[in-house]
Amino acid sequence: MLKPNQKIFILGLPRTGTTSLCHVFLQHHFLVAHTAFTEAAFEQANVIADTPVFSDFCELNALYPNSIWMYLHRDFNDWLPSITLMLDKLKHQPRERFHPLIIRSFERSFGPLNQTRLTDTEHLAHCYAEHFNKIKTLAVKLNKLLITAELVDLENTTATADFSKLVDRINNNTIEYNHGEIKKNSEDFERLKIAAQPLNKNGKITDWQAIKHPSKVPSHLAKNGRRTFFDYSVV
Repeated sequence: MLKPNQKIFILGLPRTGTTSLCHVFLQHHFLVAHTAFTEAAFEQANVIADTPVFSDFCELNALYPNSIWMYLHRDFNDWLPSITLMLDKLKHQPRERFHPLIIRSFERSFGPLNQTRLTDTEHLAHCYAEHFNKIKTLAVKLNKLLITAELVDLENTTATADFSKLVDRINNNTIEYNHGEIKKNSEDFERLKIAAQPLNKNGKITDWQAIKHPSKVPSHLAKNGRRTFFDYSVV
């Protein structure tokens, strides 16, 4: 399915359902890292989501130029209270409680965590739209496959077929362009509907840790006894 060293980067912002989507990939026997803080985690995983890929997709593309990008949408009105709660926690807790990559990724996407307007609706609406626009623009510039999707509750069985469409897109990995607009199978950014079990509901962030699966890749995976991360300055 995937070429050697090829990755699927899930670029949806935090609280868009990345944990639930990662769980779907696990069930289809992909090696999945939900957050990856070391080079070793990136090397081992087929699918990487959340920190740092949602903010570092440009730098990571230089390291993995044949990567496939997947953008996960969520209705803004559903996403807003969830991301507001998360940002409020980040803002009011000591920075040293969080991995430095988490702080950097959030500040690249939402601005300084100590700003007064961090959780303002207008600011977050701008961040959400700007994030997707940057990804679309860069995908066209780099001639990359960009798959867009949204999650539906697993009980909605009519949507289960779209994971097969997702696999077909990954297998085909073909893109056509027409005057700078990306085209896939004659449809421009068709949004797939992926059935998934809702996880991390009501502000929770620990459901991924509770999942036991042999295809899970540890976020802090070490190599030769070391937990190093990429030096973007040399890519």
